[in-house]
Amino acid sequence: MSRLLKEGRSGEDVKELQEFLIKQGYLQPGDDDGDFGAKTKAAVTEFQKAQGLTPDGECGPKTWAQIEKLTEKNSDSNNSDSASRRLVKEGRSGEDVKELQEFLIQQGYLQPGSADGDFGAKTKAAVTEFQKAQGLTPDGECGPTTWAKVDLIAKGDGDGSENISRRLLKEGRSGEDVKELQGLLIKQGYLQPGDDDGDFGAKTKTAVIEFQKAQGLTQDGEVGPLTWTKINQSIA
Repeated sequence: MSRLLKEGRSGEDVKELQEFLIKQGYLQPGDDDGDFGAKTKAAVTEFQKAQGLTPDGECGPKTWAQIEKLTEKNSDSNNSDSASRRLVKEGRSGEDVKELQEFLIQQGYLQPGSADGDFGAKTKAAVTEFQKAQGLTPDGECGPTTWAKVDLIAKGDGDGSENISRRLLKEGRSGEDVKELQGLLIKQGYLQPGDDDGDFGAKTKTAVIEFQKAQGLTQDGEVGPLTWTKINQSIA
């Protein structure tokens, strides 16, 4: 069993740990000097947070076990597993950030051309919106739970028209899904014929609030999974 590694330690096992953290994107290439300093401690803490471990910045039995588990998964070419992905948040960059951004573009949370591989304020806001729509903790960080939801929707597990895979619709959004929503609200009498222009403006927001009020939902004027479900049930 590997020894407890913490700030101040050094050796080949520290270097092994650092090499793993570099591969996972928690450290930069060249940071594997074999000395467990503040940078390595911060990286271990981020890794632990992403994996649901106690974020104490020390590499003990549980953290080593998770590292070995992920190393085995990666050697089995199962890199797409949500649990093996690093925590992606503001300030990070890389191919996984770009992959996330491409998904968010497809889902309508980011504008086309926004997939630059850099996790900035715009990407954080998009992740937060996605998490809110999916009933996840809206912290703007993409950890295992958010990655799992991203992968589930990206794989198309379940019909794409299911409420869980729909994006959050709110004032300022536009698209075919907004037009679909407006068409349903017209059928329900909350909008007038001809109001289905595909742009979610003040009139659509008011109509959504009225619908939510009638259905006993939170009247925020935004259409997430619960409101979509009620809308679909009301026309079934």
